[in-house]
Amino acid sequence: MLAGTTAVGLVALGAVGVAAPGPLGKAYGIEPRGAGESAYVRALGARDIAAGATLLSTLEARSGPALRGTVLSLTIIALGDFTIVATLRGWAAARNLAVHASGAALMIAIWAILRAEA
Repeated sequence: MLAGTTAVGLVALGAVGVAAPGPLGKAYGIEPRGAGESAYVRALGARDIAAGATLLSTLEARSGPALRGTVLSLTIIALGDFTIVATLRGWAAARNLAVHASGAALMIAIWAILRAEA
């Protein structure tokens, strides 16, 4: 259930990034000020749509090992985003860093729950 909700959330979040990169970029810690930065945030949105769709597909396949592997792999996205924002803005972006750290923590929690259920 939690994995499915997270997957739908990723798809919705990604759709917002593609349609309106300004608000999502700000939440991510990258405020798009030009066409290049807006394109980057739109690419992140597309990535999140793909990540959510992958998670939904894996969930539908009902393969515990594949689902756990997918969830653990998606943790890399949140950790990568955290690293990028930390490198660009440092701890001045603590709120944005908390968003990315929370995403990684959520994925690890989902992985742990799925592992416990196996």
